Amino acid sequence: AATVRLLHAHSRAGAAPPDDDATRITITETTGGDFAGFIWTTIRRSSDASVGFVHQIFVTPEFRGFGLARALFMRTAEELHAEGIGRIELPLSGLAAELDENFERYGLERRGVVLGADLGKWRRSMSG
Repeated sequence: AATVRLLHAHSRAGAAPPDDDATRITITETTGGDFAGFIWTTIRRSSDASVGFVHQIFVTPEFRGFGLARALFMRTAEELHAEGIGRIELPLSGLAAELDENFERYGLERRGVVLGADLGKWRRSMSG
């Protein structure tokens, strides 16, 4: 119940600004120092629960397929656990939803589905 309350509060509040104490941004670079990707997480706490909400994992196109997104996630999960955070939530919407099986292999479980509609197509289908 506490996690559900935090999820509700987080969905209302949205992401904390990058300079907020609740924000965690981890950047990964190549050995040459070039930007390769990042993970952006917001921590929400209550008196009886704490959750890290991942807003975005991004890897530049030329470095995709090497496991950087997984490595960023795993590092963040370890850091949050070390901070005493009890859960991590990683919403996957749009094309990212195809990654759910990849993350399920690392202990995550499906907790929902995001549905969306092109309203022009929706309206045409409703007017039959």
